[in-house]
Amino acid sequence: MMKIARVFPLLCTFVSACSDYAPPDTIDGGPRWNLDTPFYIFLSPTMPKTDMVRASMRDAIGRAGGTVTVDERAGQVLNILDTDGDKCVEPGVQAFVPFSGSGKIYFCHSATLLASYSSSDVLKIATHELGHELANRPDHIGGEPPAGTCTSRAVMTSNIACRTADLNYTAEDREYICARHNVIGGFCKPRQLP
Repeated sequence: MMKIARVFPLLCTFVSACSDYAPPDTIDGGPRWNLDTPFYIFLSPTMPKTDMVRASMRDAIGRAGGTVTVDERAGQVLNILDTDGDKCVEPGVQAFVPFSGSGKIYFCHSATLLASYSSSDVLKIATHELGHELANRPDHIGGEPPAGTCTSRAVMTSNIACRTADLNYTAEDREYICARHNVIGGFCKPRQLP
């Protein structure tokens, strides 16, 4: 049965009958992340506001239906790093994901250090960047509208001011994240019909 499960994605990649199927981004055709398996969060020792960033990442994982472990040997590791690299000089960039499937999320060091972030502000950043990492996709829900335009209230919209006030992933977010089959479990479990 496992062989069939691994072959199905490959067949759907080449057969138009599976038009709703998008293959995962991993080489072996399987998901990169499993929200039903605990994540270990490695936090850079130079990260500003360490406690706030760690708590926000833990909360973001929980909002996706995942859990966190303190066991460094966990099979799933999210590396939360800080940098002031090229992307951090772009307007409005507070954090980013390199989309390599490496499990790295970068917070812009100076922005994190200098901004008067509240816990809610850091959670807005953490939930959004985790969504990019889980989906392994750089685009946003609603595209890249002009500043101040809210085409969506989803966490994965490009404008941070437009994101849902409760910071929970919306149905639109779940579709964005789960459709790529890069993550399973958690809120990506198949829904049971009533």
